[in-house]
Parts: sequence; structure tokens; C-alpha cells
Amino acid sequence: MKKIFMTLTVMLLGIVMMLAPNAYAVSNPENLTPATGTITFDKLVHTDFSDVANIPTFTVNFTKSAVSGTPVGGDIQNTVENMPSINSVSTTSSWTNATGDDVDDEYTNNVIQTLTANVTFTEVGTYTYTFKEASGTERNITYDPTEYKVVFDVAKTDTDNDGEYDALEVATQLLYDVTNNNTKVDSAKFTNTVEPFADVYVVKEVTGVKGDITKPFDFTITITDEGSHNYVIEELSNGTWTAVTGTEGTIVGGTALTVSLKHNQRVHIQGVLVRTQYSASESGNSNYTTTYKLAGIANINDGSQVSDIVVKETDNEVKFINNREDVIDIDTGVIINTLPYVMLVAVAVVGLVLIVKSKKNKTTEED
Repeated sequence: MKKIFMTLTVMLLGIVMMLAPNAYAVSNPENLTPATGTITFDKLVHTDFSDVANIPTFTVNFTKSAVSGTPVGGDIQNTVENMPSINSVSTTSSWTNATGDDVDDEYTNNVIQTLTANVTFTEVGTYTYTFKEASGTERNITYDPTEYKVVFDVAKTDTDNDGEYDALEVATQLLYDVTNNNTKVDSAKFTNTVEPFADVYVVKEVTGVKGDITKPFDFTITITDEGSHNYVIEELSNGTWTAVTGTEGTIVGGTALTVSLKHNQRVHIQGVLVRTQYSASESGNSNYTTTYKLAGIANINDGSQVSDIVVKETDNEVKFINNREDVIDIDTGVIINTLPYVMLVAVAVVGLVLIVKSKKNKTTEED
């Protein structure tokens, strides 16, 4: 009997020793040093902002979720309620230039930053979190819809090799792209485009001796930005543009706006999305030679219409110049600006005829 007892004892000790290295216990009642899990992801932004400090803040939210199937270590999953939470992480203004495949040449700035979220584990088990970017409604921002899942398998470990567990560790950490069929990936990245807003101006200028600075000229203006934008007519006085009372209104993207402008007046359209387009055309300018000039471009072009002009962060102005000189054809074929000279010649001829006639009369009388 004693021999049987000893045999069973040895077998039991053997089983215990075989199980001892298994770090995946059902619970962790010991006072073990907690483990820290770290989630790292990149935030990439393409933008035309010249100052990256103007890039808005983005937020990535983390959600606790249950594990489906058998956890990595074969351990019982901790309930979601008992799982430690991961706080949301927001971006800052500390951007660095993106390089390599991250660069989009269409934009002025391509910037990136690496963000980190931490979670503390006090019990063994398998923990799963999903995280994704918080989407907003700002029409100048393209949000990234990608959702990721990170799985932590937490085990006990013997840090000082004395045969006793004294700490917890993240034994394995796996990352999956949930949006792309739960594909296992090595890194997470959220990519956005952020477009600035800019103001657009359509300016009227009248020149020439016969240019009528009180005459209104009709303009039709359209923009492709789908939003609704405030506009106002402004007038230049002593070098300052001032709003004309009662000329405020709104223009909706894709809908034509018709306004009338006089010399030294302009339409000021506010908050147009950069990289969208605008078009403008003028009518009612017969007897005038019309040219236009785009801000930031030296060339002056013939015509009374511009189309599909791309909105930039600055210099979004087109000026239409109507010129009328003092040269007008009349029915007699005489040009007005030469008429005074014709009249002088006529007077001189009449005077010469009178002088000649006077001399003839005087000669006749003497005879």
C-alpha cells in the first residue's frame, strides 16, 4: 500500500511539474507585476495647408470586444466587463514629413505621426480590442473607415528565474485588418486628406476715355464645391474693400449665381473648398474690349469668360477689365477724334475762299 501511495505521489508531482510551465492559468490571485500592452499606429494626412498647425485633431477610439473561437493560449477569456479599458487617442500638431510610398504629389504637404495607446493587464487571459478613427461631418476632410483588431495573450512569467511566477507579460500580440476580411497585418495606419477653405473674388474694372464707371455689367458665377457659401458685393474706396449694404447672399455649389458689378466692385465668395473649381462670365459689355487677369499670373487674356479655375489656398481672384476708348464710327464715315481737325481745315478753306473773293471784288471795283 505504501508503495502504491508513493507511486501515486510521484505521478502527481510529475503532472504538477508538467503543468507548472504553462503560464496560462485560469486566474491570477497572486500579487504579480502587471503587464503593459502597447498599440502603435500611424496617422497620415495629405493636405494643401501651408501651415500644418492648421490640420484638425483626429481621434481614434478603442472598444473592448469578446474573443471568438479558442484564444491563443487556450485560456478562458476574461469577460468584457472585467477587461481594462483603453482611452481614446487624439492627434497633436507634431507632424513630420511623410516619405516614400506615403507621399501624394498632388498635395502641398504630406505629413505623418506615430501614436501609441497603452493598456495595463492584471490578470492572465486573452484580450481583444477593436479600434478605428472617429468620423466627422466636415466636408473638407476625408476620413479613413478602416477598423483594426488587436489581440493580447497575457501570461505569467518568472522574471528572476527562481522557479516562481512574479509578473505578467504579453506573450503574444496579433493585429488584424477587420475591414479587409480580418487579414493579419503588421501595422495599422489611418490616412486622411484635409483641404483648406479659401475665398474667391470676381472683380470688375472699367478703363478708357469712354469707359462708363457707373454702368453695371452682369456676371454669372458657378462653383463646384457642394456646400452653401456666403457672398457679398464689395466696393473699393481709398484702397479698402468695403461691403455694399444689402448685397449679401448665398451661392450653392453647382448653381449659377447672377450679379451685377460696376467699376471697382467685386463679388467676395467665402469658404470655398480648395481644389474645387469656379467659372465666371460677363455679359452686357458690347462696345467694350474685354480682357481678364488671374491673380498670381502675369498674363492678361482676351475674353469675357473663365472656366474650371482650380481654387488654391490663396490668390483666387479673376479681374475682368472692360476698356472703351474715344474712337467711335458714325454714319458720315468721319471719326470723331479727327473731326476737330477736319473742321479747322474747312474753316481755313472758307477763309481762303473769302480772301480770294474779296481780292477779286476789289480788282473789279478798281477797273
